[in-house]
Amino acid sequence: MGGASFHVNRWLTAIVPLVVGLALVAGAPSRAFAQEAELVLSKSGPASAAANTNVTYSLNLLSGGPDDATDVTVSDPLPPGMNFVSLASPAGWACTTPAVGTNGTVSCTNPLLAAGSNLSFSLTAAIPNATPPGTVFTNVATVSSTTFDPTDENNSSTAVTIVSGGASADLIASKTAPGTVQAGQNLTYSISTANAGPNDATSVSVSDGLPGNLTFVSLVSPAGWTCATPAVGTTGPVTCTRPTFAAGATANFTLVTNVPSATPAGTDYTNTVTISSATDDATPENNSGTAGTTVINAAPDLAITKSHSGNAQQGQIGFVYTLGVSNVGTVQASGTTTVQDTLPPGMTATGMNGAGWTCTVATVSCTRSDTLAAGASFPSINLIVNVAVNAANNVINTATVTNAGDVEPLNNVATDPTVITTVPTADLAIGGAELAGQALGAGLVDECHLLLCPIAVGGGKRALPDGVRAQLELLDERRFVSGVVHLHYRVRD
Repeated sequence: MGGASFHVNRWLTAIVPLVVGLALVAGAPSRAFAQEAELVLSKSGPASAAANTNVTYSLNLLSGGPDDATDVTVSDPLPPGMNFVSLASPAGWACTTPAVGTNGTVSCTNPLLAAGSNLSFSLTAAIPNATPPGTVFTNVATVSSTTFDPTDENNSSTAVTIVSGGASADLIASKTAPGTVQAGQNLTYSISTANAGPNDATSVSVSDGLPGNLTFVSLVSPAGWTCATPAVGTTGPVTCTRPTFAAGATANFTLVTNVPSATPAGTDYTNTVTISSATDDATPENNSGTAGTTVINAAPDLAITKSHSGNAQQGQIGFVYTLGVSNVGTVQASGTTTVQDTLPPGMTATGMNGAGWTCTVATVSCTRSDTLAAGASFPSINLIVNVAVNAANNVINTATVTNAGDVEPLNNVATDPTVITTVPTADLAIGGAELAGQALGAGLVDECHLLLCPIAVGGGKRALPDGVRAQLELLDERRFVSGVVHLHYRVRD
């Protein structure tokens, strides 16, 4: 019996450490008790500086926790051509620097940085005397730690300094496009560029490489730009150049492409435009702009336009707006289509009509329920309004179109800026025997209106002042039933 008991106990003794070991291994990947510290480093310095001067950079380090950070290192390699002068660091940091007057890396370490710490370093470097104007120094500082950092993208920061005396230009490019498009449709990109200065940019180039299978349709470019494009229906880069882009100038381009009809839904197009020049640019990070568009399943896409002819006038009766609805999608639109117009203050709808539309003036809206083929348009709607005599001189009229099957809302709204002119009026009208007489004597009167009443009052003030000679030319005479006579004179020079 003793041998049997020993065997069982030995087996139990051997299995217990194995179970414990498995539990420890299974728990190892968990970060439930891991330390982490959010370190944020920012750096600033002058945008420009002259040769043979010192440049001071400020580095700010924030420890957002939640835990302390261990073995923290701040590293700042001086850019080529810039030499070390001095460093001011917080207490508790051990720093190594290049010798004064030489290039190299500045490095500071701290074995433990408490959560919530917010501290600064001041690094001074020298720009040598022979440095050419326009030289760009890009200085990047980085912080690291052995403690886990959940967002390490803010662990570095850059400051750019340009040597003054040379030209520099901050070129900017941006791009917008609809978020969705259907296979077979055109995809339009709006490209904006600008030169924020301070100097003109030379040998400027704007480049847009069409992504994927997008094909070129058309390009509208500003005057002064020379553009090269692919042939219509083919893919390839679009490039526009000009010899000089003035400081403060802007240039907008409209690039139209086409999504081939066989393109599957879910295809993503990421299109980037870039601007560059031969002139130094201290902020190259804004030299490009990107727009993303996703191909969706075929669907109707209603678009609305709104227009008018000429200017409106205060007090005008019957000013007309024209509204148009089209289907720019790739399949037929069905169901109820509704057009709603929002009139600005100072305008009142008096009529609204269009062939096939059911319109309600009170709500300034029209509906219809027939189908609209892809690429087709409904008959236009005429909106008739009256303009108030005190309407503002500049107003914006907005119209919208809705349909349950519409997939692209960006073209469902149209605005129509309208100028409302002021009705000419007389400069000044005055009355009363004394005031009118004084104005006549002073030569300020252009016209006189006299009302002669057949009433004997026995006396009173003269209608025309004594001692004033004026040549009056009778323009009009009107007699009323009451016996009153209206005489309208022009004062001749």
